[in-house]
Amino acid sequence: MGRRAFLRLASGAGACAFAWPVLAACGASEAGTQREQVGALPPMRDKAPPKQPRRGQLRLGATPETVGDLLLPLISAQLCAVDPRNGDVHGDLAERVEFAGDLRVAFTLRADARFHPGADGLAQALTADSVQHDFAMRAAAREFLFTEVVLKVEAPDPRTVVLQLKAPFATLFEALSDPLQASIRGAGKYEKLNLPLGAGPFIPALVEEGAMLLGANQLYHRPGLPLLEAISVQIRPDQASLEALAAGGGLDVHHSTVGQEPPRNLGMKRAIRPGRGMFGVAMSVATIQRGDRKGAPGVFQDERARRAVALSLDRVQILGEWHALESGPVGPAFGSDALKPDELQRHAIYQRQPQAAVGLLAAANQAELAFSMMAPDTVDARALLTSVQKQVAEAGMRLRPVLTPQAEWETALRAGDFEAVLFDSSDLRTPDAGLRLHTSSGLEGTFSPWGYSNPVYDAEVRHALSAIAPAERGSRAQAAQRVLLDSVPALLPIGSRIEEAWVSNTLLGYEWEADRLNESSLAATWRLVDPGRKS
Repeated sequence: MGRRAFLRLASGAGACAFAWPVLAACGASEAGTQREQVGALPPMRDKAPPKQPRRGQLRLGATPETVGDLLLPLISAQLCAVDPRNGDVHGDLAERVEFAGDLRVAFTLRADARFHPGADGLAQALTADSVQHDFAMRAAAREFLFTEVVLKVEAPDPRTVVLQLKAPFATLFEALSDPLQASIRGAGKYEKLNLPLGAGPFIPALVEEGAMLLGANQLYHRPGLPLLEAISVQIRPDQASLEALAAGGGLDVHHSTVGQEPPRNLGMKRAIRPGRGMFGVAMSVATIQRGDRKGAPGVFQDERARRAVALSLDRVQILGEWHALESGPVGPAFGSDALKPDELQRHAIYQRQPQAAVGLLAAANQAELAFSMMAPDTVDARALLTSVQKQVAEAGMRLRPVLTPQAEWETALRAGDFEAVLFDSSDLRTPDAGLRLHTSSGLEGTFSPWGYSNPVYDAEVRHALSAIAPAERGSRAQAAQRVLLDSVPALLPIGSRIEEAWVSNTLLGYEWEADRLNESSLAATWRLVDPGRKS
């Protein structure tokens, strides 16, 4: 499914539809049970920065399409930041978080936070009233977090912000750490950028056609940071132009094409991380909706048929062809929620055993099982479909490829109008999406496109999505996924494509694998050990 469609699903009305109904119904007499379900709030960590003088200018690159994604996290500040690798919550504008009653989450702000200087050259104080006002503006704009999740925002004193939630929301801290959803914005705008004033580690200092310079925020609220004097951004028309700039030594970090090694003379290393997407094979367990067998029970209602497909897949081959990492229901980009690779590789349905698959089909009276598999008519999808077709043939199955235009495939996938389908999403955005894909109400909170229903799994997901602390949610999410894999889901996850970057050996503190945490909160700790060569 396309990125735009999944961004809407992952951050729109469907994002919490599955998590809310049970807990939202709890009354005052059940407050203790609800609090037990929600669990404790996470400690807010504040890692001491390296002790070194501010120095150096980091060189980054972007295209007109990506410059906004690069710029916003560098100039913005949020209440907190979340490390997707382990679920740790780090303080940003807030230094502490605690419950102030049932579903009332109180943040204590740092005493010295300020917005970037406005047109008058003054840097206004960033207080609880500032946060309350900005969140009210977001609510007035009908933004999801502040209309569907947060009931009320209070500012009882200049350093305390209290969020009254409508119900437990599993990705609250991830949402609050997202610059797009919850950066705290000042009243004015930058002189040459049509953006509200931020409070992040860097300030736009020079904006020209094809280039931008960000200077260090001298009044940044985290003492001793940032460690860079400046960040320059070269804007090129397309990815090929950026590749050429990087290959010529013009960048310190470059989001590279997968599989490309940096030239040896550049003094750069190759960094790899899993993307937030996931691809796999889905089988309908619902009644067949099209073709000669319309109205007949789906063959994959039998768990043995689904298991046979799982055992026929050569995951090692597919992962290699797609430059991907092994994925469970929750992808490896969300390390705190995902099952670890060694656990996945040990699981029965991740083993390749085509002869065992033959035996399962015979026992299910489905020897020489024939079925169609739908996929979008793209180069990547055709290649994957060909691999899967050959692999299931070794177990005696006959797969008939059905290639359709992207829009038609997406429509059929949403409607559950297929016998089997190649599933592919480039961005599931948050870890809960991977869980909800397999529930009886599906990602959009209405129905499962594959017709799959497992009440035990659904209950485990509700339990996981009632936790507010990312690490606690992650532990529960892993338990839910074990239940799901043991029952052989209708959607078999295969992998998550990797994302790569070239990173200068002179740049320290740049944690590519930390994803959005690296590009927002950790940016203040980026540092150059040999800045003398910068022009």
